Amino acid sequence: MLRHKGMPPHRKPSQRRYGLDLARCWELLRKRVYDATGLDIDQEMRQAGEPVARARRGADVASATAMRTLLALTQGASAADLETDKSGARLMIEGSRAVLSIVGLRAGDVLEHDFSDRFKDALSAFYGPPTAALEPAPAALPPDPDEPARRRRTPAAGDRDPA
Repeated sequence: MLRHKGMPPHRKPSQRRYGLDLARCWELLRKRVYDATGLDIDQEMRQAGEPVARARRGADVASATAMRTLLALTQGASAADLETDKSGARLMIEGSRAVLSIVGLRAGDVLEHDFSDRFKDALSAFYGPPTAALEPAPAALPPDPDEPARRRRTPAAGDRDPA
């Protein structure tokens, strides 16, 4: 057995010391997806032809697991549990949201794609025919006879400043 420098004698070269083992993560995902949906994600992804369709099919199959993860972390975990591992929980939530957004479920999406009644009323009032006769403009106030006396005299172009 080959060992590199610094590897403990009880550890195999295939076992990683740091980081995630993606093969183990994929097998765990396959098990979770099968438990949630009864489908094999590898087989489902192989059936899709092109790479983009394959990725969408994988996200579609894994969406049930992503939703379970999202609900478990947001609704089932206590604040104290989340406080102990903020970054791990945040990564799992963001990953689950990414999977769900590929499938087409996004937070804040408006399911009704229509104008509000208020906006329709405003548009019809603006572009439609006038509904009531326009009122005449109010008459101007009569001039105030004391008005010129209150004004300060402005110097003309050639006047000198008295100061």
